[in-house]
Amino acid sequence: KLGENFGQFNNPHHITIIPKHLFETTNNNKNNTNNNNNNNNSSSNNNNNTTAPSSSSSIPQKHQTPQPPPFSNDDILVVSDYSNHRAVLIEKTSGKVKSIIGTGKAGNQPGELNNPIGNAAIKTPFHPNLILLISEHNSNRIQSFDITTGQHISQFTHPKMQGPWSICINTQSGDIIVANYATRVISVHTGYANDIKEFGTLIKLVGDNDGINFTYPKSVSVNTRGELIVSSNHKINILNNDYKLVKSFGSYGNQNGQFTHPNSICVDALDNILVCENGNSRIQVFDREGNWITTFGKEGRDDGCFQNPCGIAVDNENGEIFVVDRNNQRVMLF
Repeated sequence: KLGENFGQFNNPHHITIIPKHLFETTNNNKNNTNNNNNNNNSSSNNNNNTTAPSSSSSIPQKHQTPQPPPFSNDDILVVSDYSNHRAVLIEKTSGKVKSIIGTGKAGNQPGELNNPIGNAAIKTPFHPNLILLISEHNSNRIQSFDITTGQHISQFTHPKMQGPWSICINTQSGDIIVANYATRVISVHTGYANDIKEFGTLIKLVGDNDGINFTYPKSVSVNTRGELIVSSNHKINILNNDYKLVKSFGSYGNQNGQFTHPNSICVDALDNILVCENGNSRIQVFDREGNWITTFGKEGRDDGCFQNPCGIAVDNENGEIFVVDRNNQRVMLF
């Protein structure tokens, strides 16, 4: 429900599912270091030094991070809590809050969040634990945190990173992919870096004088073929693993196969594309070629209904679908 305490949201946006085995792997690999010094001396790619946020004692009591059991107990849901300026980590099975990243107040200092929207997790050679990436719509940057400890690691940005919305990881290439709403480009950054100074380095801009035109891109996802799926204004775009446009589908409207502000997308284990429509308050499902399969949900406040849904994620182990129902201030499971 609406609020700023644990278990409450204020304008929640995107959601990510992090399987528990990723925490087990990182916890067992803490000896792969050169990394402790990196955390203390991390820097952004703009040569702006970053530091860890202040200790929890300086955070108001309602924003204190609870003491969680080991992360390997359960899969974790990460929800970007936009107007509370934080990311909330939740046990998938119990629905209990595990921890919170961010102070709960808007800020532009390292470790503070300013209207976070997208989030994604990545394992890198230079850091022993899983890293959580968070895109900040109003600070025009990506920040990284140690997901186990909550400690700030680094941040990166560039002139074309304006209004960053969604973020995802191409697990085949290791690229970090960001949808930049205001500049209408997709930026591709180094993810699997051996050194923190390389982490987040700009590799490529897609949609920047290359013949591909995105109209306010909001969400990005990568399928098992390495293809990039991008939602833009009333349209879904499919790009190959060289980031060349293969096809687009959809138009403005409320019929099957049409869209009104597709806000968030994800792909399942079969590469079906799930589209979360903010404007039509529904979910549409398409096959990997863009052929419509089914639609579910409608506008409302009852179970199975949405008010401007903004985030979607699928558990490819069991097919569970999690939807962030923004105006109803909740996460729904299907």
